[in-house]
Amino acid sequence: MNTDRNVSHSLIATYLITWIASAGCVVGEDHGDDPGQDGRGDGDPKADGVIAAGRPVFQAPFACDQSWTYSHHSAEVRRALDFVANATVTDHAPVLASAAGTATRRFQSGGAGNYVVIDHGAGWQTYYFHLSSYSVASGAPVQQGQEIGRVGTSGASSGPHLHYEQLLDGVGQPIALNGQALDPYPSSYGVRSVVSGNCGACGVQQDGKLYCNNRPAELHAQPSAASPVIDQLRSSFSYFDCWRTGELHAGNNTTWYRTLGDDQGAVGWVAAVHLRTTSAFDADPTALGLAACP
Repeated sequence: MNTDRNVSHSLIATYLITWIASAGCVVGEDHGDDPGQDGRGDGDPKADGVIAAGRPVFQAPFACDQSWTYSHHSAEVRRALDFVANATVTDHAPVLASAAGTATRRFQSGGAGNYVVIDHGAGWQTYYFHLSSYSVASGAPVQQGQEIGRVGTSGASSGPHLHYEQLLDGVGQPIALNGQALDPYPSSYGVRSVVSGNCGACGVQQDGKLYCNNRPAELHAQPSAASPVIDQLRSSFSYFDCWRTGELHAGNNTTWYRTLGDDQGAVGWVAAVHLRTTSAFDADPTALGLAACP
C-alpha cells in the first residue's frame, strides 16, 4: 500500500476526499455503535489531555523502527488515533501488543470490526480495531511486542489502517508511546509521525514458533558466523521455527535461530545475540517450548 512517501501522500489525499464526502469522517470510520464509553470531552481529567499517573510504558503497536503517521478526527470515539505506515505496507502489517497483558478477541460489524482488547491490569487497556485477522486466542496472555493480529479494514472503515486506543477504567486517555505524549493530535495524515520503539521483544507462541520484533541483523547460510551472509533480517517482525548451537566466534558457541522469513522474505540463520533476546533464549530455548532443529 504505502511503498514510498509518494504513495503515502496519495493515500492521504484519498482519505481527505473520503472525509469531505462523509462530513467529518477521516478514514471513513463511523464508531457511533461504539463498544465502550465515549469518554471524550466529558470534564473528566482522565479524558481531557492529562497524562494519568501509573500508566504502563506503552510501545507503538507496530514493528521495530517503522515510521507510521497518525490522525484523529472530530467524529472519533474517545482519544483514539488512526495509524497508517509511511514507507511500508499498511494492509496486513503485524499489530503488536503495546504492553504485556491478557488479550480478548471481539467483533463489531457496525464499527470496530475485528478487534482485540488487552487488559494490562490496574484498569489499563489498549484497543486495536479493524483487524484483518487475529493472531492470539481470546483470553491468552501476551507479552509486549507479541503479534496479536494483522492490520485490515474490517467494520466501518474505508481503507486499511489501525485504530488504536489507551484507556483507564474505560475512559479514553491521551495516547503516549514510550513515555512521550502524541497530543496535540493532528486532524490529517502526514503532519506528524512516530517511529516504533517496540523492539527486541521475543517469545514463544502457542504454535511453538519464536517471534521477535527485531532490528536488522545478518542472516547466514548456516548456524555459524563463518558461513556466508545470504541476506539481512530487516527491521520487522520475524518468526523462527527452531534453534541450533553454532559458532559465533572461534571457540565461542551460541544459539542460532532459523527464520521462517520476515514480512520481506528474508530466510536464514541469525545468532541469538543479534536478536536482543534475553539470556533464557540463548541458554535454554527448549525451556520456553521452542524445538531444536533436526
